[in-house]
Amino acid sequence: MCLWQIWKKLKILSKSRQNYYSHQNCKRMATIIHLIKEYQSKFGLGNKKSPMFIDLEEAKGLRLISPLDSWLFRCVCNRERHQWCLSTKSVNEAVGKLKERIGVLEKCSDFETLYDTVYDLIGKGSTGIGYSTVYDTSIRLGNGFNPVIHPDKYVYVHRHLIHTANKLLGKGHIECSCRILRSVFDKTYSDFEELNSLEIEDFLCIYSDELISTQEVEYKPKRKGYSKKNNS
Repeated sequence: MCLWQIWKKLKILSKSRQNYYSHQNCKRMATIIHLIKEYQSKFGLGNKKSPMFIDLEEAKGLRLISPLDSWLFRCVCNRERHQWCLSTKSVNEAVGKLKERIGVLEKCSDFETLYDTVYDLIGKGSTGIGYSTVYDTSIRLGNGFNPVIHPDKYVYVHRHLIHTANKLLGKGHIECSCRILRSVFDKTYSDFEELNSLEIEDFLCIYSDELISTQEVEYKPKRKGYSKKNNS
């Protein structure tokens, strides 16, 4: 086989490898789009609510019929969700701090201010309250205020959702250890434009395992040349 035939064969093999990786990534994209559409069909407008939205509605209902302390306790802690392991002492201390500053919290004009204020009150230091509980507390509080305060500019990620978001979007997008610009999701997959920031976080949580398993395959062409064996 002459040199040009060898070169032609290697070029065909290289093109085949590129096509394989391109095909795999197209499959990955199709899977993610399918999951977004599935989330919309299950939990979209007019359909049943996801566990997170049921939780928000239950907490909001308590504000109308319960004392402030009881509502704040429910905002901080839902034993049937992420706060099953929180100590009662940590929850009660958090409720006390939130109650003292409830006027300040109600005056927050956007979710970023609300979240940061809640974090400063109950999450900073050795309080037993982590980022995930700060977020859950913030969305329950915001959903109970009038007017309602929901995440808008950012999507919030904590714990395993940080890993999920990095797999989906690539690293380098997380700000302040907990949030990603909503526009990053929209630019990566236009189908995210159909979901609000609260729904995107919910989507990441529900489909975390499926999203992690659809890792992007990167094409790396083989380096030219050869390596010499060490015959020492």
